[in-house]
Amino acid sequence: MTTSYWERTAKKEVFAPLDKDLETEVLIVGAGITGLMTAWNLMQAGKKAVVVEARTIGSGVSGNTTAHLNSSVDCDYHIVTRNFGKDTAKLVAEAAVLGIELVGQVDKAHNLNANYKKLPAYIYAETTDQILELQKELKAAKEAGLDVEEVEEIEGLNFPTGMVVRFNRNARFHPLKFVYGLADTLRDAGVQIHEQTRVEKHNDKGDHVEVTLSTGATVRAQHLVLATHSPIFMHPVHTRMAPYRSYAIAVRTRQPVPDALIYDMRDPYNYVRKEEDDVVIIGGADHKTGQTGDENNHLQSIKAWAEERFGIKEYLASWSAQVFEPADNLPFIGKSITHKRVYYGSGYSGDGTLWGSFAGYLLSDIILGKENKFAELFSPSRLNIKAEAGEFLKENLNVAKEFITDRFSSDASDVKEIQNGEGKILRQGLQQYAVYRDDQGGLHVMSPTCVHMGCVVQWNKMEKTWDCPCHGGRYTATGDQLSGPPATGLRKAEI
Repeated sequence: MTTSYWERTAKKEVFAPLDKDLETEVLIVGAGITGLMTAWNLMQAGKKAVVVEARTIGSGVSGNTTAHLNSSVDCDYHIVTRNFGKDTAKLVAEAAVLGIELVGQVDKAHNLNANYKKLPAYIYAETTDQILELQKELKAAKEAGLDVEEVEEIEGLNFPTGMVVRFNRNARFHPLKFVYGLADTLRDAGVQIHEQTRVEKHNDKGDHVEVTLSTGATVRAQHLVLATHSPIFMHPVHTRMAPYRSYAIAVRTRQPVPDALIYDMRDPYNYVRKEEDDVVIIGGADHKTGQTGDENNHLQSIKAWAEERFGIKEYLASWSAQVFEPADNLPFIGKSITHKRVYYGSGYSGDGTLWGSFAGYLLSDIILGKENKFAELFSPSRLNIKAEAGEFLKENLNVAKEFITDRFSSDASDVKEIQNGEGKILRQGLQQYAVYRDDQGGLHVMSPTCVHMGCVVQWNKMEKTWDCPCHGGRYTATGDQLSGPPATGLRKAEI
């Protein structure tokens, strides 16, 4: 798999696995920004929490984000206003700004030195249709109470733009310096954090949840938070959001880049932000997970876009991440529909660090039994047919297509066609296999059926992973579970 710029430039401590049974008020699964911010908020209220992480702290999306905290948010205020009304758009804007501010407050309070910096964000439109869309967004964002205005240009940008709108309450930060520092702070305050500890199952016992771990230990908790980006196990919310891969590069450029967050309005859109030491982070080229010929082509499109506009002087890193797009455009943060003691945050679109920060605040309030004006808006149990029906139908028809057609497809008919370091779907007769040949020539054979809901996984040529095209489950080349919804790996098979 690829290594992000953040992983290359931050150091972390090692946290031991949890190998003993215990009882706790709250068990948090996932040590990214959602999980650790939830633990931090609960700690402030005197609530005992334990955090377990299947791999290492920040190894999921938090370590592969582009870490732009933008009040413009992907949900689009004019769409929220149209579907939910102006009052809801105001709440979304308030929540977004709160998510941004919370990162800064925690960074400052605990001296995390996570390069947090407030700065403007710009959206620019290049075509007539884009200008009309941006005019609607400007009007809706103003009505939502945001500090936003139309400006003549993006100061310091070396290429021409059309209409430009500036949002004035945004920030950037180094996500892994933040997450690693916060984990150390929590541990020093007595919060238990454990790496290499995977949740295998959980059972609702009425007055508590019983959780079985991969280490053999069992945890009894009053509340269970699934801070796993997409909640592991089966949840109705999986049918209400779609998985996408998104790409990023870290470079130093020949042309100067303004210290701001900059977005175009293409579909998919491209975006730029500065980091310390004249590093520039450029991202975009999103596509449906598991539904492209070669992921490297999307990465190359980012490089070409960057080279054309800024010139690449030094290439530092490239990586990709997963985003989940909710059908009604708003994140899902709150109590599970099907499990009364289970909570999660998901469907963050391209604003994972912002909504992850906000989710920590909202989830802790819900667990503590506090009234919160945002709870109903972001609840996974909400239902707005007007806002959701079109996207819900489109995405679930896509899932049905992938579920059926991939059963009749294959990449190879003989293992000899699979090169070292390569994976392919192999068909022999009526049987399909997911086959990976490692760098030493050894074969790893698995069932290609995703253990979540039975779709056929596809080989990701860039990350060297198996990705599910239906609900976004991901597995390592050798079949181990990498990210949810599935909680376990692909089943082993023999040819």
